[in-house]
Amino acid sequence: MLPILLLLILLLSTVNCQSGIQVIKYKIPFSFLVSRTIVWGDTAASSTAVDLYSVVTKNCGTQMCFVAVYRKSTIYQIFINQQNNCGTAPNCIGHSESEYEYSLVFVNTGTQGCTNSAAIINNLAVSTKLPVCPQFWYSYVRPNGRVWCYILVNKLMTVPQTWTKSNNYCWNMYGAQLNAFQTDQERQQFLAVIKPMKFLSRWMFLGATRNCGPNTGNCGQKYQFTWIAGTSTNNVLANNYGDPRWWDAGNCLTVMTEEKNMYDDVE
Repeated sequence: MLPILLLLILLLSTVNCQSGIQVIKYKIPFSFLVSRTIVWGDTAASSTAVDLYSVVTKNCGTQMCFVAVYRKSTIYQIFINQQNNCGTAPNCIGHSESEYEYSLVFVNTGTQGCTNSAAIINNLAVSTKLPVCPQFWYSYVRPNGRVWCYILVNKLMTVPQTWTKSNNYCWNMYGAQLNAFQTDQERQQFLAVIKPMKFLSRWMFLGATRNCGPNTGNCGQKYQFTWIAGTSTNNVLANNYGDPRWWDAGNCLTVMTEEKNMYDDVE
C-alpha cells in the first residue's frame, strides 16, 4: 500500500506545492527514467525497513527527483535526477515500459513558493528527452539509458595506422575514442550495421588493449583485454570472440569484418 504522504499527493490535482517543494504529476519518458539513479524502491538497496517520508525529504528537498508508479499504483520507486552507472540489460530499474504508468516529479522551488506549473512541465519535456546523435552517426541506447553514438570511418590513409594513431584520429577529428560494447545486444547491433558495408581493410580497430608486460608481441591468452576507461565496463565482451587461429600475440583488439566478425589481436 502506498504510504500516506504519496497517497495524499496522488489524490490531489496535477500540481501540489508545499514548503518550497512543488509536486507535479507528469509521466517522465521511460527512456529517460531508466537512466536515473534509484534511491528507494524494490530494486534499490534501501527498499526494506525505511521511513519513506525521510527518504523523500532528504533526497527531494534540494534537487529534482521522481516517484515512478507501476502496475496500477501497487509498485513505486524514487529516483534522483542523476545518471546511473548500471550495466544490466535490458534496463537498470527492474521494470518494463508496459508496467510503467506515470510519475510524480518533486521540484525544489526554494523561497519562490509555487511557480508556473505549465513552465515547469515544458522544461521537463525538454530536459527529459534523449539526446540525438549527430548526422551520419549511429546510436544505441545502453541499459543505463545513455545514448551511445559511434561513427564508421572508411577512408584510405596514406600511412598504415596503428591502434594508437587510430584512437588519436578519432579524438582529434571527432572528440571520440575507438568503439566498445557494454552488452552483447549492442555488439550485435554494431555488427548488423557494418555487415552490408565494404571496407578498405578487413581489420577494424576496437577500443581495447591489453598489457602483456615483458611479453609484448607474444601475449598469449592469459592476458585479458580491457576497454578504454569510460567506454565500457564489460571486459568479457573484449575477450569472448577471439579467433583461435590468430588469438595469441598482439596487444590491440580488432574485429575482422570478413571473418564472421571474430576478433584478432594485433600489435
